[in-house]
Amino acid sequence: MKRESQFPWKELGARVESTRKAKGLSQEELASRTQVSRTTISQIETGRQRATVGTLSVIAGALDVQIAQLFGGWYSETEAVAEIDKLRGRVAQLEELLRERERAAMTLAIGPWEIRP
Repeated sequence: MKRESQFPWKELGARVESTRKAKGLSQEELASRTQVSRTTISQIETGRQRATVGTLSVIAGALDVQIAQLFGGWYSETEAVAEIDKLRGRVAQLEELLRERERAAMTLAIGPWEIRP
């Protein structure tokens, strides 16, 4: 995997733009479908803003393409799927940690005898 500092953000943005245009969508329409601002869409397309994997996933879904398609030759589809799976696993870990902390806070606030799973 290449380092982030070498990542071609402008190329990725150009793929987002060309895919959007191929689907006949304006930036405003894509923004509406993704709940991502039109300004952010514009900045991603021009490479001025780095998009998160989550944002790219939402954009890919709205464009009805696989996220790997937006990465072009940068990542193979297998690598992109593996990276997304790792991120999903990390999100699941963080969600579990949040639930544990919420339970701990409730225990402190009202006592262990009143907490129900």
